[in-house]
Amino acid sequence: DPEISLPIPARLPEKYVGDMNVRLNLYRRLSTLREQEQVQLMAEEVRDRFGPLPKEVENLFQLVKLRLVLKRLGVTRVDGGQKGVSLTFSTSSKINPEKAAKIVSQHASTLRFISASRLHVTVPRTREDSYLPRTIEKIRWFEEVTS
Repeated sequence: DPEISLPIPARLPEKYVGDMNVRLNLYRRLSTLREQEQVQLMAEEVRDRFGPLPKEVENLFQLVKLRLVLKRLGVTRVDGGQKGVSLTFSTSSKINPEKAAKIVSQHASTLRFISASRLHVTVPRTREDSYLPRTIEKIRWFEEVTS
């Protein structure tokens, strides 16, 4: 699984899911999800069971969605900061280099290669609630260039 280090809170807080065993079971289930639709269904289930999702729980579900995208793209690591995120691709990534270069040139103000296997994605942290969705949207540009 890709290692993700982003400056956002993402968890199931005790005040939202009081029973530790239930929380652990939910985390375990989250780790087994393989499709975006499964993540959405589980988020709806948790909302129905425990009430409106606090921001940190919404973030947790967004991170699971991000992890699925990263796995498909062959990204091994994501590091986030104030100005954006950097992605590290595995040597076995299925990204087509020529098509990736075209995407980067089309979005030069947002994307730039730091090295052959690292890409910087500019995602300013202007609003906390849009950071993760905007990050995922920009990373998904590369789904169309997998070989």
